[in-house]
Amino acid sequence: MKNFKRIYILLLGCVLATTFSCTNLDEEVYSDLTGDTFFDTEENLLRAFGTSYTILYQYGAQYSMPSLDVSTDLFAVPTRGGDWLDGGRWQRLHRHEWTTNEIYVDNMWGFIFNGVNICNQLIFQFELSGGDLADNAIAELRALRAFYYWWGVDLFGNIPIETEFDVPDGYLPTPNTRQEVYDFIEAELLEVAPLLTEEVGAVTYGRMTKYAALTTLAKLYLNAEVYTGTAQWQKADDVLNQIIDANKYDLAPSYFDNFKVDASGSPEAILAVPYDDVFATGLTLHYFSLHYQHQEKFSLQATPWNGICALEEFYNSFEDDDDRRNGLLAGPQYGPDGVTQLTDPLYEPFDPTNPAGAFDTDGPGLNLTPAINELEPRALRQAGARLGKFEIEEGIDADNSADYPIFRYAEILQMKAETQWRLNQPDAVDYLNLVRNRANLDPLMTINEDVILAEKAKELYIEGQRRTDLIRFGKYGDAWWEKEMTDINCVSLWPIPQGQIDANPNLVQNPCY
Repeated sequence: MKNFKRIYILLLGCVLATTFSCTNLDEEVYSDLTGDTFFDTEENLLRAFGTSYTILYQYGAQYSMPSLDVSTDLFAVPTRGGDWLDGGRWQRLHRHEWTTNEIYVDNMWGFIFNGVNICNQLIFQFELSGGDLADNAIAELRALRAFYYWWGVDLFGNIPIETEFDVPDGYLPTPNTRQEVYDFIEAELLEVAPLLTEEVGAVTYGRMTKYAALTTLAKLYLNAEVYTGTAQWQKADDVLNQIIDANKYDLAPSYFDNFKVDASGSPEAILAVPYDDVFATGLTLHYFSLHYQHQEKFSLQATPWNGICALEEFYNSFEDDDDRRNGLLAGPQYGPDGVTQLTDPLYEPFDPTNPAGAFDTDGPGLNLTPAINELEPRALRQAGARLGKFEIEEGIDADNSADYPIFRYAEILQMKAETQWRLNQPDAVDYLNLVRNRANLDPLMTINEDVILAEKAKELYIEGQRRTDLIRFGKYGDAWWEKEMTDINCVSLWPIPQGQIDANPNLVQNPCY
């Protein structure tokens, strides 16, 4: 299956990708395609699409979607002596004390607008080419551009709407209101969704289908009150019905089927990033999270970084029989034989007078504890459950080939539970129970906002959804482990990166920065 996946990635043209700068919003992006290229075959279209989808390989990178979950009550990156101090950026992220010059803020802005720029370029080229194939390509690119803009309106609010590629030298875009960006995304998705393919499965895996576009629209409506001040629960519910009633998706037999090296066979994959450690790199979660000595367990080519880990309260929130908790590694850790416990050769007994010590209280045997003693400066080396949710191939380097889901059918069901609850419908809890049933858990009898948030956290952790969910429920400013109460009106929007404002004075900084 991995060979099939690599052939698919090559067809998408990922090997043609260019590395793009994240500095300027109006930066022109170039590929090997020219304006007079005529895309007369499906293969040529796929090769062209490669540049627009390549940006998605930033999705699972260290300073991308995982950063969003570090800013929530699910994960943290503790400073373990000299490791992960990083100028305090991870502590500021977890405590909502970030500045306008953070690398994760820059990266998310670059991810969004590099994607927009590439879509604009390809739309421009396809419009020159003309023909039915070009029309289909333009519809798909507009849907993908709307997806990038959805992340933009969610994270940054008032951002420029740019649909033109052929702009004059020195052109500097001006920002639109959050309402205007919302209206643009809605209009684009309503217009192009009916034009997109309804085919699902391996053939369209990783591409914007009709249902990926509808999921983007449903998430836009679900958060409409945050974006515009006006709730749109019924609209969200209606769009979710279109996805559910199409009978194109189902829950995978196993939760972990969605995070395999090739998850294209999962019946719940709506949109995913098909990573590959050779041809489509960027997924480094295993190195970001695993303990140094996990190198031996997985025969990794280099030492993992011992970074991101789950908060104790989140780890303990799983019911004992919940299979999804097995995606968090805790307790004694064993070598490849499953019998011999890994040991930490740098073990030193805890010494409060030695700030450079290894700070392990459980002895040299590697035993990951859900409890984390502190965020900084001397978190224990073995503190915190680590990420094992994504399949880890033996012998890989810093890039993993596991697929990263963006939209899954499980979330559609959980979103449906929320819209039904918001609309006071009696069957709301049934949709949560469909997902719980896959995890072999007893059904819930009642539903409320805490139940919805808890169920979504356990299903979607480290998939970049928690921040948006907490904001929608008004809980993103709440106090949690190593974080005091913050003003949700300030932190629900990230700052416009200072470098972007320096390059384009038309941009306006968000409040509180």
